[in-house]
Amino acid sequence: MSEQPETSRLDPVQLSRISEHLEANSAAQSRAGYVVIIRNGTGGEYVKAFGMRDISAGAPMALDTEFRIASLTKPVVSAAVMRLVERGDLRLTDPVVRYLPEFAQMEVGVGLAEDGTLQTEPAKRAITIYDLLTHTAGLGASGQAELPANVVYAKRYAEFFEQESLADASKWIASLPLVFQPGEGWGYSFSLDVLGRIIEVRTGKSVEDALEELVLSPLGMTHTYYNRAGIDRSNLATLYISDADGKLQPFEDAAIDKMRFPMSGGGLISTAGDYMNFLEMMRRRGEVNGEQFLSQASVEAMTRNALPEAMGPIRLELNMMGAGFGLGFGVVSEDRGIQSLLAPGDYFWAGATDTFAFVSPSRDISAVILSQYWPNERTREWDTLYDFADMASAAVVQP
Repeated sequence: MSEQPETSRLDPVQLSRISEHLEANSAAQSRAGYVVIIRNGTGGEYVKAFGMRDISAGAPMALDTEFRIASLTKPVVSAAVMRLVERGDLRLTDPVVRYLPEFAQMEVGVGLAEDGTLQTEPAKRAITIYDLLTHTAGLGASGQAELPANVVYAKRYAEFFEQESLADASKWIASLPLVFQPGEGWGYSFSLDVLGRIIEVRTGKSVEDALEELVLSPLGMTHTYYNRAGIDRSNLATLYISDADGKLQPFEDAAIDKMRFPMSGGGLISTAGDYMNFLEMMRRRGEVNGEQFLSQASVEAMTRNALPEAMGPIRLELNMMGAGFGLGFGVVSEDRGIQSLLAPGDYFWAGATDTFAFVSPSRDISAVILSQYWPNERTREWDTLYDFADMASAAVVQP
């Protein structure tokens, strides 16, 4: 991990540029609105809300507005797993089948027959908790379209959202072929949902209760909870999508709003303030209120690239900015080339609903931006991520 600077400050001129940019985007309804927090280790802070929480209702965005944070859920659940590892309740090397028997005798897709039938071979070894945390287990979901087994995933992906419980979801995931041999590739996947089920089995509690005890309550994340069908949405920002004319329309049929189970790979609702509590814990290397909430060893494992050179840089449907991956976060790797103003050693992740967060140890800042927008083929869907990574990084002034 990079050494932290002795002092740093936030440049007010650059912060005003961020405000102008986000105000203009909101006014033009490129996005309905945003909430942003940037904080550094010397007490500097930038906290702003822009635009509208709900356009048709005329409801402005507020600092306490709640958002579907999508895959920003993953680092939070990963931290819960690491707390269980620290307690001796789990080991990174534990085979998943020890807790979830449905993952015995996994098959790996290796090719397609002339009639389109998937050909498989047995997995060479068991999937481990480490594999799940690093997305090297071979589970499919996104970013591996060229691999044969993704034909099966493409046909059956919608079934995931129809499961009744996390236990059912785990069994459904295990029923599908792996897209590569465990440990032999990187592929963004359902792995955090499997880890959510392991948390339930190991603790004997629902993942909601376990996450509350392990992470949310200790960090004061009082407005963070799982999205479920039928919940109170009165403070939740409206999720938008672009129509054929490029205009924002409410996305009223989003599968994430109909979940019957706690989707641990992307199901949390949170606020910018709550998520900043989590990021600040990470930036302070696990320390909260003078006590070590998460060990420095765990923080370093979560935020240090764990992938061999041959697996990187990781990729999805976007340019991941020269990234490797740790036990929960994407990591900007010095040897992979920098394609943004993020610095080597910075760690980050993003959510499909236009949410993004990063920590820069070398610049001593934490930053989060939350919006509610569902990307589609008509849009430059990752503008928020790229713009904010550069603009927030540029706001740091070091001696």
